Amino acid sequence: MSFEKALSMVKPGGVIWLKGGKYSFDKTIVINNSNNGSDGMYKTVASVPGEEAVFDFSKLSVSDSNRGIVLDGDWWHFYGIRIQYAGDNGMLLSGNNNCIEKCIFCNNQDSGLQVSRYASTSSKAEWPSYNLIKNCTA
Repeated sequence: MSFEKALSMVKPGGVIWLKGGKYSFDKTIVINNSNNGSDGMYKTVASVPGEEAVFDFSKLSVSDSNRGIVLDGDWWHFYGIRIQYAGDNGMLLSGNNNCIEKCIFCNNQDSGLQVSRYASTSSKAEWPSYNLIKNCTA
């Protein structure tokens, strides 16, 4: 199944396991704010142990809107993924209570990982909070 389909189907506490290798994308992957895990029940995206999944966004042109991943959902855990060559941020983290761990963000056009609001109309109270960035390289 496609990665986008897996994102829509994974349940809280579930894991999307990615085999090692390159996954090429030609558009931004958006995990919207209605796609959430729950407290103690992350939705996880992880490389298979001992392997490295690489998300390659080199097909995106350089543009402020061409992020690799927009994580606007809550209670997600990204583990052991390399995200590269996005036309803007490798990942825009705009949700709450997420964990980004052992990920590598390289050769993106803006910051590899940016923690910021997604919608420019968001009030300050709606900005991302309670996120953990652990052992990442950007």
